[in-house]
Amino acid sequence: MPPDTGREIGYWLHPTATGRGVAARAARALVEQAFLLPGVDYVEVVHDPANLASGAVPARLGFTEHLRRRSERLAPADTGEDLIWRLTRPQAVALAAAAR
Repeated sequence: MPPDTGREIGYWLHPTATGRGVAARAARALVEQAFLLPGVDYVEVVHDPANLASGAVPARLGFTEHLRRRSERLAPADTGEDLIWRLTRPQAVALAAAAR
């Protein structure tokens, strides 16, 4: 059996665009498109745990926290850790069915 295949999505917003659901709507659209691709088993979002706004998006969309790993600190506020959220195809199907 081949290994699971995933895709990673990400988002950056101008500060004036935050707090209006823009990232969540864009991420939802990207997830829908990712699962239309053949063989995609999961979608991930990776962010620094200190970036609470970035973490709110996958939490809102039904992703679950999958993994934490060390990472390079690229900005002064970075923690040196990545938080990886994952949404599997079965989770996405269940969420879509529940939304109907």
